[in-house]
Amino acid sequence: MKRIQYHRYGGPEVMKLEKCELRSPGKGEVVVKVVFAAINPIDWKVRSGHLKMVTGKNFPRAMGSDFSGTVMSVGPGVTRFKTGDAVFGMAHIRDGGALGEAVIAPEAFLARKPGVVSFEDAACLATPGVTAWNGLIDKAKLAAGKHVFVNGCAGAVGDAAVQLAQMCGATVSGSCSDASIPRARERGVHPLFDYRTTDLSRLAGRFDVVYDTAGTMKVKIGLGLLGAGGVFLDIDPTPGKFLRAIFERRLKPIICSARADILDGLARAAGAGRLRLPISEIVQLGDAIEVVTALEGGRKSNGKVLIRMD
Repeated sequence: MKRIQYHRYGGPEVMKLEKCELRSPGKGEVVVKVVFAAINPIDWKVRSGHLKMVTGKNFPRAMGSDFSGTVMSVGPGVTRFKTGDAVFGMAHIRDGGALGEAVIAPEAFLARKPGVVSFEDAACLATPGVTAWNGLIDKAKLAAGKHVFVNGCAGAVGDAAVQLAQMCGATVSGSCSDASIPRARERGVHPLFDYRTTDLSRLAGRFDVVYDTAGTMKVKIGLGLLGAGGVFLDIDPTPGKFLRAIFERRLKPIICSARADILDGLARAAGAGRLRLPISEIVQLGDAIEVVTALEGGRKSNGKVLIRMD
């Protein structure tokens, strides 16, 4: 099989499309034949070595997190899936491998793909959906009638957060680029603000939840937008923010943490037509390095970029 991998941490130049032999699945693991993989910023953050305290020093390492496909085989103890099941999910951050013809993932990081959801749409869901869920449901305990402000509401995590908040019965306001305002408006986000021209610290409203899904909002501004009992969800966790959060309980740094119940919840929402992320481009595996390099370099997209394996 082929996959994109690298033999040392570094920039885009370390990525190679190479042949490799996939190991057998271990306890609780599933081998999936990948149909589509979705590119996320975490892919190049891991490759650059920003998370090497977690990912370790074993090479070669494989690129990619989110995918959809069909189960090829299962390891000991796997009970939720069998060969031939259509699934979507994410690889463990220690292993990666979604940008390849097959990938190994923990059973808990997968969900069955609903029949009404395409493999393309399913591949988009895991990281954005899980991150949105970790913040709004796990940390904020979002309930109906609350008012949520999503900074970066047209990005993948922001878009998922908007839809998830609405499913919870919340009202959603947000900020995004001027070009993305029409799409965010179609999602029902109101009011909307252009983050380039609006001083968010001067907004008149006060919110039950502020979710910075763009990683650009200063903690002081986020906390300042909260009403009584509100929480500020920060998608850009740093050691300093975790330390601050010990004393400032309204601050909740968010790390994407997958669980089976979350993936199953995303599957139900997608199957009911209540969760879908836009796709801007689909390319073949042979073109993936070029596309990842461009996105890492700042190229904008109006939706998820997918890699097709066949």
